[in-house]
Amino acid sequence: MVATHKHPAHVGFATIAITLMAIGLSAGLKFLGLIARLDTWITELVIKLGLSAPVHSLDPYLLWTATATLALGLTAVMLNVSSSWRRILVCILALIITLFWVPVLLLASHKPDIGVALIGLLWAGCCALIYTKNHEMPADLTDNNNTTQTDAPR
Repeated sequence: MVATHKHPAHVGFATIAITLMAIGLSAGLKFLGLIARLDTWITELVIKLGLSAPVHSLDPYLLWTATATLALGLTAVMLNVSSSWRRILVCILALIITLFWVPVLLLASHKPDIGVALIGLLWAGCCALIYTKNHEMPADLTDNNNTTQTDAPR
């Protein structure tokens, strides 16, 4: 049996690198026009539900700042939480919370152009999950040490 050795994690560097990759992917897809298709699909879905068509557009600086902040926060949390199921739960909850921007934006009469944020969060979450599978995470080591100490007989 061959023992697999995981590489030690560099949480700070990985957080910044994953965030930059998520922003880069979102920017590339925006440049190619694929994000516009996602935003159009979300808007058409809202109109099919019987809601009125929004009038105003979001400020791009606000949207990109929010996307960068969310991707950075999601990555930092995922790399500092122990166990895979918790990481997956955090990623799913971040995506759901971002989807809840749609009704809030509609109430403010803004177009729900959240495709950039959704793609950025999805990519950051996937990258962070893959990184934690291939590296020895400090949170996992701490969690394992605490469970073995509390399970020891007294």
